[in-house]
Amino acid sequence: MAVRPVTPPLSRLVPLLPDHALPEHGIWCLYPRRRHLPAKVEAWLAFLHERLALR
Repeated sequence: MAVRPVTPPLSRLVPLLPDHALPEHGIWCLYPRRRHLPAKVEAWLAFLHERLALR
């Protein structure tokens, strides 16, 4: 019996409704107190602040 590896098909995102615009909404981030805030959360908040401040 021969076994050969199965390769998944190549996937990519395809826009379904390119002419449809979503309404603007705010983003809320809930996280524990700053005293024990993980570095990942700090980095994520900084990233969001930087990206969304430009709009």
